[in-house]
Amino acid sequence: AATMSGWPNKRARAYLGGDPPGLGEVTAIGSGREHVFWACLCSPIVLVVRSITTYLLPCFGVYVARVGSSFLSNVLCCLCKCFGCWRWVDGEFEGDSALGLPAADAKDIKWVRARELSVAKQAKGGMKLFRGIEPNDVCQGALGDCWLVGAMAGLAEYPAAVRNCFVNVEASELGKYKLRLWCGRAERWEIVTVDDSFPVKKNQTGDGYHTAFMHPNGGELWAILMEKAFAKFHGSYGALKGGFAAYAWHTMTGDYVFQFHRDREAKMWRRRDLVFGGKDVGGVKDRTNHWFGASKVADADVDDEEAFFGVMLQYSHKRSLMGAFFHVKGGGEHRQANGLVAGHLYSVLDVRRAGTMMGMGGGHKLVKLRNPWARGEWRGAWSDGSKEWSRHPAIAHEVEYTDANDGSFWMSYEDFSNVFTAVEVCDRTTKNDLCLDVGEGDGCLGPTAGCVAGCAGFWCLCRGARTIYFGNATSDKTESKAGCCVTK
Repeated sequence: AATMSGWPNKRARAYLGGDPPGLGEVTAIGSGREHVFWACLCSPIVLVVRSITTYLLPCFGVYVARVGSSFLSNVLCCLCKCFGCWRWVDGEFEGDSALGLPAADAKDIKWVRARELSVAKQAKGGMKLFRGIEPNDVCQGALGDCWLVGAMAGLAEYPAAVRNCFVNVEASELGKYKLRLWCGRAERWEIVTVDDSFPVKKNQTGDGYHTAFMHPNGGELWAILMEKAFAKFHGSYGALKGGFAAYAWHTMTGDYVFQFHRDREAKMWRRRDLVFGGKDVGGVKDRTNHWFGASKVADADVDDEEAFFGVMLQYSHKRSLMGAFFHVKGGGEHRQANGLVAGHLYSVLDVRRAGTMMGMGGGHKLVKLRNPWARGEWRGAWSDGSKEWSRHPAIAHEVEYTDANDGSFWMSYEDFSNVFTAVEVCDRTTKNDLCLDVGEGDGCLGPTAGCVAGCAGFWCLCRGARTIYFGNATSDKTESKAGCCVTK
């Protein structure tokens, strides 16, 4: 039976500022969703507690965990290391069943631990969980999961959102990692545990291994671990072929997601919402059975094509996640003369109303996108190296334009709306964008430096109050277009 139960209603419900404060709302204190009365009364205590639980206690916990891990490694588990049984092995997800590929495609693939990857041998200090999170950390491999890679690239624009998906805060010597994924069908968080063994192929030079699917860009693990967790959540790597970025964002954040499809005849963008099917909540096929159906939310569609730019600008302004794709007759992925690929998901990294003072008339409507392949870009107006940038150096400076062959590019909104037929949106909750960066590459002082920097930003830059009390709370309503003063 189809259900809209994928929406995290209990998590997403916000308190209305106009309602009288009730004692029942005290339980929401510190979440940013409490009544304004309780927020003002308790904010000093809330901010102190949040700074301690977000930075000080986790910092202390990292040092305790490191000491404990070092003791176990060097004193108690020497024999285990000698016999090769020190590292944890996920017996539930390994071998050909985990690959889920035809025999011909799987014959040259083997599984190795992360430390055996070529990139690990080149990375200073070996593989780390995080080495600074950014969209370029993810690069699609041989698997047709551009929807997931694009979704991860979009999420990487907000490092705290990526860290919130992981229970681990740094690389595990045991090779055991836990990730939090939202099961929309069951309406609950599930912990997916994986090891650091990955499908690989021999390098062409024969001197090492590279990952068969997603490629880590540098010596960090988070991207390939995230792909593996999704593969386990869906039953196999092969099950990841084809999908929607919006569904991936829903699974990673638990927030509301939807698609807007362009209706050229009606000159409007119609919204579709995520729907879950399946008979039982627990089986892999049932919990991942989903599609997008016509929205039943009032005023969900955007009637004006030009107004849709304002809607995209508003979602970008509130740090939501977006992606775009288009199809051609016959389906499948097909490269077009303009450099773009039909049937392929592009991350929307930025939306700008550039070259205008406070949004008051004129200017240029621009959209920045990224190809998950990290190569292959738009060749039209405002593309990398195009004449528009030399004609408008002030706009190039304003949007921080760089000419790099990295898969990211700008295009005008007019071209964007003529090419792309669907836009995916995750109305992301930003009230949880606070977490400790342990600075794995900085040695024993990393957690302390991360704690000091985090607390400084929390208090001196007012990041704590802005995030907790003024951050976005996910909603099932379509945003109205951005006001005239919003330019990015």
